[in-house]
Amino acid sequence: MLRFGHLAGLLSATCTLSLWAASGIGADLEIGVLDRDGRPVSDVVVVASPRHGADAPAPVEGSHHAVMDQVDRQFVPRILVIRAGTPVDFPNSDNVAHQVYSFSPAKRFQLSLYRGHVYPPLLFDQAGLVVLGCNIHDNMLGYIYVTPSPYFGKTGASGTLHLRWIASRRLRDQCMESALQRIQ
Repeated sequence: MLRFGHLAGLLSATCTLSLWAASGIGADLEIGVLDRDGRPVSDVVVVASPRHGADAPAPVEGSHHAVMDQVDRQFVPRILVIRAGTPVDFPNSDNVAHQVYSFSPAKRFQLSLYRGHVYPPLLFDQAGLVVLGCNIHDNMLGYIYVTPSPYFGKTGASGTLHLRWIASRRLRDQCMESALQRIQ
């Protein structure tokens, strides 16, 4: 069981990791995250990666496209977790125009004012957290977490995530809470 704090102690959570080995080849990883009152915590980014590059799988050819949409003046999903090298589409399904941008070191870009699906997908090839905004609607914030690991996800409403077929026993497990936890 791992304990970690969030934003100088504003939120403390417990992450329970259970690893089941399958004859030393692979394992399933079940993650459960609860806040200090025992309630499930959603949108916690979880990454499992091999130590020192051991047992790291080869890069996936032809990575699928991910989608960060805009609906009702919000980014949907609020937090997107992808593997480095994944192209991301930014359709605007809203009834108003948006101007999406990021000044994050992992991906700097700006999509001029648009509606619909105007732009080709953007390639996210550097690991890190990408914070998204809209120059027209200051309250719109979204997040893309880019990881080099093929083993990742985020907890759902139940505070759990199940990662299947993690390669070997040599794993470094990371629990990284989203910047959007219940502090708003």
